[in-house]
Amino acid sequence: MHVYAPRPSKKEFTKLLSAMDYKTAFDEGYAFKKEIESSNYKRINTVPLIKSYSLPSAVLKYYQYLSGNYELAHLQKNVGAAYRDECIRYCRYFLRIVSERVDIKNFNVTDTLALDVANFYKWAESKYAGKTFNKMLNELKAFYNFLIKVEKIQMENPFETYNTKQVVLSDVKSLTKSEFNKIIDAIEYGPKLKMDSKGGSKNMYWPHLKEAFKLFLLTGGRREEVLGLRWCQLHEYEDGLTFFKIDNLKVDRSNKTKNLITEAKKKMIAVNQDLKDLLLELGYEEKKNTNDYIIYPDRTCTIKTLMDRISKSFTHYKQVAGIESDISLKNLRKTYITWLRVVMDKQTGLLTSHTSEEILERHYIDPEVLSAVEKAVLKLKVFG
Repeated sequence: MHVYAPRPSKKEFTKLLSAMDYKTAFDEGYAFKKEIESSNYKRINTVPLIKSYSLPSAVLKYYQYLSGNYELAHLQKNVGAAYRDECIRYCRYFLRIVSERVDIKNFNVTDTLALDVANFYKWAESKYAGKTFNKMLNELKAFYNFLIKVEKIQMENPFETYNTKQVVLSDVKSLTKSEFNKIIDAIEYGPKLKMDSKGGSKNMYWPHLKEAFKLFLLTGGRREEVLGLRWCQLHEYEDGLTFFKIDNLKVDRSNKTKNLITEAKKKMIAVNQDLKDLLLELGYEEKKNTNDYIIYPDRTCTIKTLMDRISKSFTHYKQVAGIESDISLKNLRKTYITWLRVVMDKQTGLLTSHTSEEILERHYIDPEVLSAVEKAVLKLKVFG
């Protein structure tokens, strides 16, 4: 039971009820409330009331905290809805495992045992690969840290120590010029429909797919960035260089998550000759300085829908082209960054907005291209 003093006071009085049914709990809680009110919101007994929750109630409190609805403004945490829901999903998985041992409605969060962690560990180990497994355990550790450090519940973190799983990094795969051209050709000559699991057909062809795939390849942007590009974001400089100057969406979201009001430095996308030729084809001379989108200017759906549509179409036409390697739309970004690295070497991150050279080498740079290409290339040209 929680009793809050009237504003502006931030006093909170908490009591762990001994009741096992709603009616008794209501009576016991009401009596506690009256006791606090009669003392003019001062502690009557000198024995400190220990704050605690049932396990489901603790998860609900964590949900409120991650949603920015926490009662203590200076401790509020605002995270994206997708990340919040992911964290709560992992907590619900844990609830399910604990419920196999006890009735969680009456299970105090402070009674969490090492056995509960072990049972969850074995369950997660049997269902998830290393990366997701480690993320789940880490988020549950964060959940208990919230209870201990923010809610001030007196307990030790049962997820404090555990053995992480080794994460096997996938090979970085960039596309060859031949592979990309096969995909482009497949758009024109390949089937436009794909059979679904129910025997029906789904359209995989959309106008300007070729131009969209080329724009992804020649800018190296993330899906939302590429589909959000507008003509007015092009900036031409006196020395003849042209750049797209766009908001750094990833950093801005990260700053928001950390409750920072600082706006991230703009991200620059260089316009090389390949990209300039594509922009001319798309109407550069007529449309520059307008607020129109570069690709799909007359769109009638959201960027999220476009992202999903183009990703699925890329995979479809890759298969139509007979390319067996495990590549998807995101590999166009990796191809661009691989070739950009040829030109800019250790300064690649200046244009990709990656702060860590290690991140580039582990996830974006295809080492086979770097070893096969002359480092004396003076100008970025995808596929050399």
